[in-house]
Amino acid sequence: MSVRRRILLAALAVGVVGTVVVLIWTLEPKDSTPKLEFTLLGYTNSFLKEGVVRVTNCEQRPIGISALGAMFDNDKAPYVFALTDSLIVLKCGESWTNSLLIDPTNYGRDPRSRWAAFYYVERSTFSNRLRIKLRNLPVIGRHIKPPAKWQVTSDWFEQ
Repeated sequence: MSVRRRILLAALAVGVVGTVVVLIWTLEPKDSTPKLEFTLLGYTNSFLKEGVVRVTNCEQRPIGISALGAMFDNDKAPYVFALTDSLIVLKCGESWTNSLLIDPTNYGRDPRSRWAAFYYVERSTFSNRLRIKLRNLPVIGRHIKPPAKWQVTSDWFEQ
């Protein structure tokens, strides 16, 4: 096989792979917030009150949860926030139960104040996984944006 033919085939292969990557990237939803369902299962009886929440993935694709927390109706109360050790992946229809610290005695909160759970979510798709891997490449890595993350918040829960 001649050198010209090899170069032509290599260029054609690069073009096909590039086209496939661009098409996969454009098929991803851009600004739609992932759909989650929140269920308050109850409260713990421990010294520090915790709300037990089940979050269910209502998407057609897997999602990953990277952080979670609680926010309060009372403006004086700060957020309670926690990072997860690793990305918690929920497939379509899967649920994850966790507890969030909502101790009403901290920071002068009204014990009856409402609170909401929030989660930082990213879609676990082929293009997002590809972005993460491409970001580690030395030449082009700094030009690739990280996958989009959304803050998804539940409705208000009463204490």
